[in-house]
Amino acid sequence: MTAAAQRPPEPDENLQEQSSKSPLNNTTRVGKFWVGLLAVSLTLLAIGIGGFGYLMASGPITSLQKNSRPIAVSTAFVPATSPFSLSLLTSPEKLLALRQIPSNPSPQPTPQSSDQNSRELEQAKQNLLASTGIDYDQDIQPWLGNEATFALTERDLDRDKSNGQQAGYLLVVEIAAGQQPRAREFLQLYWQQQSILGNTPSSEHRSGIPILYYDRNNASKNNLAATALVGDRFILLANDVRVLRQSIRVRQTATNLAQNRAYRQTVAQLPEQRVGLAYWDLADLKTNFKTNDSKHSFAAISLGLTAAGLTADIRPTISALSDNANSVRLSREASDKTVVSSSENQQPVTALKFLPANTAIAIAGQNLPKFIATLDTAGLPRTKLPEFLQLELAESWSWATGNYAIGQTGIAEGNDWILAVSRSAEGVRALDEVAQAKGYSLVPVAIGDSKAIAWTRFKARSQDSLGGRSQRSTVANSLETEILGLHLQQQVEPQTEYETEYETEYEIFASSFPALEGALAASDNTLPATEGFTQAIEALPPGDRNYLYASWPALKAALRPTFPAISAIEAIARPLLSDIETLAATQQDDGTTSLLVQVAQ
Repeated sequence: MTAAAQRPPEPDENLQEQSSKSPLNNTTRVGKFWVGLLAVSLTLLAIGIGGFGYLMASGPITSLQKNSRPIAVSTAFVPATSPFSLSLLTSPEKLLALRQIPSNPSPQPTPQSSDQNSRELEQAKQNLLASTGIDYDQDIQPWLGNEATFALTERDLDRDKSNGQQAGYLLVVEIAAGQQPRAREFLQLYWQQQSILGNTPSSEHRSGIPILYYDRNNASKNNLAATALVGDRFILLANDVRVLRQSIRVRQTATNLAQNRAYRQTVAQLPEQRVGLAYWDLADLKTNFKTNDSKHSFAAISLGLTAAGLTADIRPTISALSDNANSVRLSREASDKTVVSSSENQQPVTALKFLPANTAIAIAGQNLPKFIATLDTAGLPRTKLPEFLQLELAESWSWATGNYAIGQTGIAEGNDWILAVSRSAEGVRALDEVAQAKGYSLVPVAIGDSKAIAWTRFKARSQDSLGGRSQRSTVANSLETEILGLHLQQQVEPQTEYETEYETEYEIFASSFPALEGALAASDNTLPATEGFTQAIEALPPGDRNYLYASWPALKAALRPTFPAISAIEAIARPLLSDIETLAATQQDDGTTSLLVQVAQ
C-alpha cells in the first residue's frame, strides 16, 4: 500500500502518558510518532543481535561496524544545542538481515522462527507508520542510504511556557547513491496524498533548498509537517517548519553538532567499531533530576554489536566528570580508589557472593552513601529502596564506604532486598541505635547456625482485619509484628590477593527472613556464578569494580515512574523489545560507562 492509498488512522489512546519536564517523555499526538521513531531506531540496533554471534564466528562482518566517517555526516543538520540525537551508521536493511540468522544456525532453520521474526518486523513498521500514510517497503526502503539521524532539536520551539512545551523533532535520512529520483518521488507522493486530503502545503526556499510544510495550525494535527530535499544526498523531515529552517542555518554557520569541537573530541575517545552514535545534553539530568550545575555538559555514546548483545559506551564531557556532587555515576572519588591491574578489575566485587542467582536487580561497588546520592540526583525516589536503607541515610550509613552489593530478589510474594556491605562494628551499632530511636526493638533471631538481629515493633491491626472474633481472640490478635529489617555478620574467605586488601567481614541486611536465608544460602547458587552474569561481565571492558546487572522487566518497572517515555516506546516497539532479557554495565577509570543489552537467543 502506498502513501496515496492509506488514510492515517486515529492514534491509540492507550499510548497517552502523563508528560514530564523532558520532551522525550512527551507523548502527545505529534510526539507519539517521533517517540516511536526513536523506539524503532533503537530497535533496529537490537533486532540483529540474535544472528550477530554466528556472523562474528563465521564471516568477516566487522565491516558492518567499520566506518570511514569519524562523525555522523547527517549531524551537520543538528544544532549543537540540541538536547538529544541518535545516528545509525549502517543500512537498516543490513541490521534487519541479521535478525533472520539464528544464533545457533542449523542447515534448515525452523519456519516458526523465521515467521516470528517477520511478524515482529512488520508489526514494528506498522506501529510506527500507521498514522503517516507511508508504506516502508514501497516508499522508503528503495532509496534509503547507510546513515540516518533522529534528533530532538528544541525542548520548546517558541520558548513560551504559557502554551506548554512544543518540542522540535528532526529526522535526517541519507539517500542511497543513484536513488535521488526515488527519494524525490517519495516526497511527491506524500504531499500529493496530503493535498487530496485537503491539506495543501506551503513552500519556500532556504539557501536554495526547497521546503514544503503545513502552516502551524495544521502542523499540530500531523506528524510529518515539513520536508526538505538537500541535493542528491539527504532528506529532512520535521514536525515543524521552524526545525528545518534552523537545521539549514546551522549547517551553513558551522553551529551544528558535526562541527562541534568538544563533541568530536569526545567521540574520538570512544570505540571505533560502532553501528551508531548518540548525543545527550546532560541538561536533561539537571532539569528532571533537580541538579543545580550551571555547566554545559553532555555525553557521547557509541553503539556497537557483539556476540553477547548490543553495547553502548557512554563518555561524558570533562565538565560532567568534574562535578562529583551531581554526576550520575556509580563510582567513588578518585582519591578513594586503589589502583589495581586490569585482571583484578575484572573480578566482581566480593559482596556479590551474597546475592542469590534469582536476583532481578544487582548493583555493586564502593561507597554506599554515594550510590544513594546518585539515586537522589537521578530523581529516583528512595521509596524504591528497602525500608532499612531509609534510616537517616546521610548520618547512619556514612561509614559504609567499602565494598557493597545490593540486590532485589523475588524470593517472597513481593520483592525482597539484600544488602551486603563491608562491616564496621561502630557503624552497625549506630544503625541499631537509630532503629531503637524509631521505636524498633533489637530481637535476636537464630537462622540456621547464624544469629541475626531483627528490627521489630508491634503494630495494631486494622478493625476490618479483626472481623467478628471473640473479645479474647480479638485481644490476642489485635497486634502484629512489623519487621523493618534483619542483619548479621558474615566472614568471607579471600580468593585473590586483591581481596585481602579489602575487608572480608561483611554485614548482611535483608528486608525479610526469606531474603536473609537466601543470602546465607547464596554460596551454593550465587548471581556471579550464573551464566548470564558471567557472559555479560566478560563482554564488557574492565571496569573499576562498579557493576549493574538487571533483568529488563524489573528495571523497566523501577524506571517507568521517572521516565514515562518508556511506556510509549514499549507500546510501539513491543514485539521487538520483548526480546530484551538483561542489562549490564561497568564503569572504567576514565569515567566511560559501558552498557550491554542482552536479548533472547
